[in-house]
Amino acid sequence: MPSTYEPLATYTANGSETVITFSSISGSYIDLKFIASYNTSSNSAGRLRFNNDTGSNYLYSYIYAMGDNNWNNTANIGSLLPTAYNSSMTPDYPAFLEADILSYATGGLNNPQILMKMSFKGTSQNEIDIANATWQSSATGINTISFSVGSGTFTAGGLFSLYGIGA
Repeated sequence: MPSTYEPLATYTANGSETVITFSSISGSYIDLKFIASYNTSSNSAGRLRFNNDTGSNYLYSYIYAMGDNNWNNTANIGSLLPTAYNSSMTPDYPAFLEADILSYATGGLNNPQILMKMSFKGTSQNEIDIANATWQSSATGINTISFSVGSGTFTAGGLFSLYGIGA
């Protein structure tokens, strides 16, 4: 990775986790990059949450492809940020998520923008998702990122990394 990427935290799942949390994130970077390579014990794709915010402050839209089908889904608002439109993934097959969290430290009127790329084996076929999201909170920046599964656990060996991107 370019020298402007600073590793902030890495976590390897032990098989019992339902949530992976990175907290006390410094506001001294321009952007963040969250990367996850993981499996789950159920058919639930991951979900992001910032600063433990459970309000309906996550606005997101997806473009995704499954087999021969290409779809888009726009203007959803929720209390968390799903990383895939079709959240049914095949258990014990690897999933890969890359999320760029832009202007994460500002908050307020300059809401952080999140660009996500996700690929996984769906319950019937492979799926690729690209999403754009905004965290519409009045909080002054993101200092905690939680990544969770809707049901089941992350299986042992899943790797979760957070990077700070400098100037």
